[in-house]
Amino acid sequence: MSKRIRLKPEDRRAKILESSIEIFNKKGYKETTMADLVEASDLSFGGFYHYYSDKADVLMDIMREGNRYRLEENRRFLKEHPNLGKEEILIEMGINKLLDKNTMKPIYSMLLMEVKSDEKIRKLYNELIKEGMEDFRDFLGESHIDILSDMKSEFFLGVINSLFLGIYALDLEDIFSQDREALKDIIKTMLKHIKNKGEVYEK
Repeated sequence: MSKRIRLKPEDRRAKILESSIEIFNKKGYKETTMADLVEASDLSFGGFYHYYSDKADVLMDIMREGNRYRLEENRRFLKEHPNLGKEEILIEMGINKLLDKNTMKPIYSMLLMEVKSDEKIRKLYNELIKEGMEDFRDFLGESHIDILSDMKSEFFLGVINSLFLGIYALDLEDIFSQDREALKDIIKTMLKHIKNKGEVYEK
């Protein structure tokens, strides 16, 4: 009989999230049960509940991993494109978020669609947005991208999230992938609107 490898808590948590992503993507958030997530994790119910008490908590940890992934992708993009202007950087980072193909993307769309009808998800989402905004502001500061005020950073992310949900829900990803310029024009128009309000850009 093979001996089960004892994982560190952080590695076990990562394995839970990995298997949960597969289940959420397969069944959707509403149809997924805790029993599904426990079975996929190869843990006992007691072992699983040591990490997560319900599926909403699992979903939120997946989204936190998504936030960390997006920040690392943004840092990588800046490193690869050191000569882009500040506005161009924001536009391209927005497009990359909208068109990036990764296993967490459908789950993020699930989260956005559950916000209105699920009170716990709504509270956790607000917490996630707060954490994400703090990380985003820190990123803008460390990268010297100082064209957005705090208030307008939140507005910018809100618009990107709205586009994100619309593109995914209407299955428009392939269309926009073939015409990035159209998506760029949409985001550029949004930034221009903010600029005309006189609340954003620092010269």
